[in-house]
Amino acid sequence: MTRVTVLVPIARLGGIDVLFDGLARQTFKDYELVLVDAWADLRRDAVRGEADRRRISLAAHVKPERRGLAHALNVGVRHAQGEIVCPLNDHHWPPPTWLERHWGAYESSQGRFTANGFAYHRRPPPLKPSGQPPEAYATSLFREPFDGDRISDYPILYEETLAWTTTPRIPVRSKLHGLYTSWGREFYNTLNNAIPIEVLLRLNGYDETYDQSRAYLDVDMGLRAEALGHRFLLDTENIVHVLAHEELDAALGALWKPYFTFPRPHEENMAYLNRRLGEAEAVLRAPGLDLRELRRGTIGR
Repeated sequence: MTRVTVLVPIARLGGIDVLFDGLARQTFKDYELVLVDAWADLRRDAVRGEADRRRISLAAHVKPERRGLAHALNVGVRHAQGEIVCPLNDHHWPPPTWLERHWGAYESSQGRFTANGFAYHRRPPPLKPSGQPPEAYATSLFREPFDGDRISDYPILYEETLAWTTTPRIPVRSKLHGLYTSWGREFYNTLNNAIPIEVLLRLNGYDETYDQSRAYLDVDMGLRAEALGHRFLLDTENIVHVLAHEELDAALGALWKPYFTFPRPHEENMAYLNRRLGEAEAVLRAPGLDLRELRRGTIGR
C-alpha cells in the first residue's frame, strides 16, 4: 500500500510548476499524486509529460463531475491508495521535508494522530500578461520558470499559524521536534494537513452540502474525525509556502471566476454547521430522563 496520497483539487490555471517543483524535492518518496482538476482536459498531456520528467508518481489526473471543493475532494478520495491523505491547494510549494514530517507524526503515534501545519503566504513572482487564452497559463502563470530555491525571495504577506500560542498547547513527545496538541477545528483543509484514508472512508468523505458556499467544510471534517476518535497534532516546523491567491486572482482571476462564484452566502454554511453540531450533541446524549432538570430539583440549582 502506498503510504501517502497527495490530493490536490484545482480550479485555477497554472500552479503545476509550483507543485511539481516542491514534490520533486521531497525526501519522503513513498507517495502518489492525485489531481482533481477543473482544467484537466486543457492540460492533461502537458501535466503527464511534466510528471514523467520530474519522476513524480501521478496516479490520477481527473476532471470533477461538477464544481465544488467538497465534491472534488471526494472524487480524489475515490482514487486515493495512500494510508494517509495530504490535501493541498494550488500554488502551494511544500518544502522538502513536508511529507516526511506528516508521515513521521502519523507513524510515531501508531496511526492515532495526524498533523496540521503552518502556511506562509508570499507575493508571487512576476505574472504573465493578462488577456491571453487559457492555454497560455496551462501549467504556469509566471513570466520566468518557477524555482523553489528562490522561495525566500518572495516577501511574506501574512502567516497562517492556526492562532499559534505556546499555551494552552501541550508539547508532544516524539522523535520529531515541534509537535503540540491541536484539535479538529484546526483542520484547515488543503492548507497543510493530513488525515487517514480510513477515517475519510468511515465518515463517507466530505459533506458536499458545503459546496453551496464558502467556508466551514474543513472544520466540519475535523470535528467529525475527532468525534470518531481521531486526534490532531500541530507541527510548528512544517511550513508550506503559498503564492498568494489574492494576488493571482486580482491579476488573472477572470479566467477562473465561475469556479469561485457561489449561489449562497457563507452564513448559510455557518448555520448548517451549527445545525449539524446540534444534531451530533443530541445523538451523544443518552435517552431517558433529563438528568440536568432532575439535578436542579435535587440541589436547587
